[in-house]
Amino acid sequence: MAKAGWTQRVARAASVMISSYVAKTLCVARFAHAFLGPNGSAIARRAFVERAHQAEPLQLYYLDCGAGLSLLEAHLEKYRFLRGTEVPSADDLVAREKVEAAGHNLEKYPFPRVRDWIERLRQTDATTTASGEVAVEFLEHSPVNLDYIKQLRSQEEQEFKYHVYAKRVTESFDEDALPMDLPLETRCARFTIEPGVFEKLPGLHVVTALVLNAPNLDAEGWIKGHFDSVCKMVAGKKLEAKRGRLDVWKRYTSELKDRGSDNLFLTKGARREPTKGKSFSVNPLVDFYNTLSVKHVVTGGGFDLEAMPGDLRLRLSKKGDSFLALDSQGGRPVEVEPGEVNYIAEGADTETTGNVVTRHLAYKQSRLGLIQEGSKHVFLMFEMPPDLVDDVAPELIQDLRRLPGLYSEGHGASVHIQRADPEPSSLKLVVLQLRKETARDCA
Repeated sequence: MAKAGWTQRVARAASVMISSYVAKTLCVARFAHAFLGPNGSAIARRAFVERAHQAEPLQLYYLDCGAGLSLLEAHLEKYRFLRGTEVPSADDLVAREKVEAAGHNLEKYPFPRVRDWIERLRQTDATTTASGEVAVEFLEHSPVNLDYIKQLRSQEEQEFKYHVYAKRVTESFDEDALPMDLPLETRCARFTIEPGVFEKLPGLHVVTALVLNAPNLDAEGWIKGHFDSVCKMVAGKKLEAKRGRLDVWKRYTSELKDRGSDNLFLTKGARREPTKGKSFSVNPLVDFYNTLSVKHVVTGGGFDLEAMPGDLRLRLSKKGDSFLALDSQGGRPVEVEPGEVNYIAEGADTETTGNVVTRHLAYKQSRLGLIQEGSKHVFLMFEMPPDLVDDVAPELIQDLRRLPGLYSEGHGASVHIQRADPEPSSLKLVVLQLRKETARDCA
C-alpha cells in the first residue's frame, strides 16, 4: 500500500506540472492572440520554445587552446550558435574575434565544430544580424592554467634572479688624460651616475669614450665592412659561445622592467639581424658602437656632444621627466614613470624635446643628442654588470682605441677612455668647459 501511495503522489505531482505548463502556454497564446493578431499564437509559441532551449551561459578561456577550445567545442556540439539561436549574436562575434586573435592553430588541433562555427560566421552577414549585449564571460585562462602560469612565472623569477657578484673586479687601467685646449662648443661638462642606479643595477660599470674630431663619413665603407664581419662571426653556432653573457644580462636587467616582457634591453646582437649574420646600418659612428655592442654582448650607445643642452646623468627618473621617442610622429613628449633607469640631459625642455635621452638604460632613444651625419665630437658609453668587466672591458677598450685607424676620414680623430663604476661614479669632462660663452660650469 505504501508503494502504491507513493506512486499516486508522484502521478498527481506530474499532472500538476503538466497542467501548469499547459496553462502557461494557453495564457501566453491568448495574450499573443489578443495583442499580436491571428498569428500571435505561433509567434509566442516559437519564442517560448526558443527560450526553453536557450543555451546555458558560456565561460570562454580564449587564450587556452586545450581547456578553452574544448569547452567551446562541447558547447557547439549542442548549439549552432553560442546562445542556442539560429542566427549569430554579439556573443558569437566577440568570441570569434578573441579566438582568432589568440592565434590558435585550428587545423592542428581536433576542434571541427569550432572551425565550422567560424566558417558559418564568415558566411553569415553577422554585422546586421548580431545585436544585444554580450552574455559570454570572457577569461584569458582557466583556473587550472592560471595556477600553472603563476607557478611558471614564480620559477622564472627565481631563475632570472640576479645574485650580486661576489668577486672583486680586478680589471684596471690608467684613464686617459683629456686635452685642455680644445675649442669645442658644448654645454655638456660632466657625466654622472647617481647612487639610486646602483640599487637597481648593483655594481654597474660603464666604459666611456670621448671621441673627438671623428667625421661621421666613411666613403669607402670600412666601418660597415667591419660590422659585417663581426655579424658573421657571431651568427649561428659562434653566438652560442656568448650565451653565458646573454643569460647574465637577462638576470641583471630583470629589475628594469616588468618580467614577462621579452623586450629585454640586451645587446642588439640578441634582438636584431646580427644573429642571422646580417648587419644593419645607420651611419658610420653609430655603426661603430653597434659593432662593439654585438661583438662583446654589452649594451652601447652615444650622443653628439654639440647637440647636448647640458650635463649627462644616468639616474632614476622622477616626476616631471619626459620622453619623445626617436620614432615618434611629432607630438609632445610623454611623462615617464618615476623609478626608471634613464639617461637624462640636464637643461633640456621637458615640454618640447623631453629631457630623457635614453630610457631603461639602453632600450629606446630620443632625438635629443642624436649622432647624425654632421656629428664629429661624440660621447660613447658601454654598460656592463660586474660579472663581465674582467672578461669584456680590456678587449672592448682596445677596439675603441682602433676607431681612428678603421676608416680614412678618421685619421685625425682621438679617443679618450674613462670608466664610471660604483667608486668613481662621476666623470668631469674638463675638456668641454673651454668655451666660456657657450659652456656652463657644472662642477
